Amino acid sequence: MKVFIIVLGLFLILSFIIPLVNAESFFDQPPEVIIKALNAFFRIDTSYMESDIRLYIVALIIFVLIMFIISDIFNRFGFFKNQMTDYVIGFAIASIVALTGGIFWLTLRLMQLLSVFGVIAVVVILITAFLAALAIHSGIDRFAQWALQRRSHMAQHQ
Repeated sequence: MKVFIIVLGLFLILSFIIPLVNAESFFDQPPEVIIKALNAFFRIDTSYMESDIRLYIVALIIFVLIMFIISDIFNRFGFFKNQMTDYVIGFAIASIVALTGGIFWLTLRLMQLLSVFGVIAVVVILITAFLAALAIHSGIDRFAQWALQRRSHMAQHQ
């Protein structure tokens, strides 16, 4: 029951955060206090990129995922009787990961990996489109002859 309440609470929090992503006024110029607090917690290096609140939201979601994953591992394989202890340990380990810059590192690596897959997908689509066009161009003459013969045979049998 507690897990259901926690998951429901997380869903409600995310359902309130996600519409904020489209709210341009808050994200164009977020309060400096929020940026400094998130920089201190997540150790996001903004020296080579523009500080964007969306990056912090992604880091927060990854933080929550790490916390629940570690809590679930301790819940399933741990020896604690109280389930809340598992969540406290998960929060502590996820906080250590965040404070050492691990979440920022993980976020960057995930984005790099997903962008590589995106590039590979575009290249594969371009190659297959070229091969399909080549196959249609080289085989259209024979296909047209076959289609005309088939149409004439079908007309003769009717």
